[in-house]
Amino acid sequence: MTGSPWSKLSIGTAQFGLNYGVNNAYGKVSIQSIKEILEMAKEHGVRHIDTAPAYGVSEEVLGKSWPDSKNNSFAVTTKLPPGIEPQVLVQTVKDSLKNLNMMNLYGLMFHRFEDFTKTTELVVPILKGLVEEGIVQRYGISIYHPSQLQWLMDNDLVPGIIQLPFSVLDRRFEKFFPILKKKYNVEIHVRSIFLQGIYFMKDNLPKHLMAFQVPNQKMLNFAEEINMPYAAFLLSFPFLNQFIDCVVIGFDSVSQFEEILSNVSGVSLEALDFIYELENEWLLNPSNWK
Repeated sequence: MTGSPWSKLSIGTAQFGLNYGVNNAYGKVSIQSIKEILEMAKEHGVRHIDTAPAYGVSEEVLGKSWPDSKNNSFAVTTKLPPGIEPQVLVQTVKDSLKNLNMMNLYGLMFHRFEDFTKTTELVVPILKGLVEEGIVQRYGISIYHPSQLQWLMDNDLVPGIIQLPFSVLDRRFEKFFPILKKKYNVEIHVRSIFLQGIYFMKDNLPKHLMAFQVPNQKMLNFAEEINMPYAAFLLSFPFLNQFIDCVVIGFDSVSQFEEILSNVSGVSLEALDFIYELENEWLLNPSNWK
């Protein structure tokens, strides 16, 4: 990493508007706490924010909580609502900007891969127009499976941002990173670093997720062997990957944000010696857990 050790960090805001996550002990974050988090982020050089209309009122509370009146301290990426139709795309972006109290967006992503692929011929010109007008700097897609990324490459439709899951047990996309950078100049944003908190659950895993018990214990044991805080061990994989631009992490509280900032500073190459292949790939997608 260059510059601030936190420069890759992107604040995920699902918890700002929803009670989100399997291991969420605090519920929705209060507006006062959001203001404190944003102030702290500004002070530490954290500039990226990841939000979406699907995250309840997260856009609205962000719009009321910026630490300065010009709202230019942060690069905000939002997502289009699931099921978005091309004819309402521009108005939806305007609504998001109004909610966020901002003039433009850093990134605009499709929340669902299918919403992009079913109307590609219609939406791509609209997206390019938003970029040309300066309303959006980059557009992109949130994906879940390597097959979706392969489709984008095969059809020469790779956008400026790809957001995908990545963590110590989920490195399915890693082999694509060099080509995404060298051929397509893509920004790689990663999420699910802690797999919605599952990696921290050892003794209280839900019955249908008990397959995580063994790898969780192995990861914890390895972190202890190399004398690393467990969270710093987990964070080492995305933060030390040279191809990853943004690491999206959600926070349930100010204290949790402070803890993340501290652990990002403690990432180490020693952690990358840990290798464990999770055989059940179905488990890596939280949408399958319901």
